[in-house]
Amino acid sequence: MNDKIEVEIFNERFILSSENTSEERLRKLAAFVDTKMREIYNATKLSNSLKLSLLLALNLADELFTLKETKTSEPVQPEILKRLFSIIERMESFINGEKAGE
Repeated sequence: MNDKIEVEIFNERFILSSENTSEERLRKLAAFVDTKMREIYNATKLSNSLKLSLLLALNLADELFTLKETKTSEPVQPEILKRLFSIIERMESFINGEKAGE
């Protein structure tokens, strides 16, 4: 998929595209991230999207580590790791861009 789609995450609009991910999957991922961001906001009342994004990244990393620890007999599939690293890189780019634009 090379088409660009617009999604909204925590009241911010983003244009996304991916060669390896369908539009439906991107929309589901964006909805998931939006839900998690709102959960963290409701728990912390932080309004800074950078801080919320970092807390979300830590929570997702914790979930990944827990999953890896509970399934030690089944290694995490390389494709899943590749996607996670890609998401982390995109988050870092977004965070660095937001810092520069503050």
